[in-house]
Amino acid sequence: FMQNLRVPILIGTVATGGLTYLAAAAPTGEWAVAYLVMAGLIGGIGGTALCTLPLVIVPKHAVGAAFGIVNTAGQLAGVFSPLLVGYILNATDSNFEIVLYWLVGISIIAVYPASRIRQSVP
Repeated sequence: FMQNLRVPILIGTVATGGLTYLAAAAPTGEWAVAYLVMAGLIGGIGGTALCTLPLVIVPKHAVGAAFGIVNTAGQLAGVFSPLLVGYILNATDSNFEIVLYWLVGISIIAVYPASRIRQSVP
């Protein structure tokens, strides 16, 4: 089962990074929006699998705490990423390409831990 859960997380991470790269390099704004919409949809697949991860890799008595940690990390990312995007835009004279390339870099970095997901010791 773990191999099956790792697959959507990896697909979501790689596809989101690739589509975000295409959005950054898009010839028009319309293409950029189309790529970002696809990235959001496919990223949702990986995000859903990631949220279910605590249900299968930790002992039953620790699922609530593990899910709380995953949820807290997601909430913190939701708070700090817009602040960081605003900072980058302010520092680069509103160059949104740099923001998109930064997000691609985050996706590339995320591939390694996603590929290392394994069953924990119960």
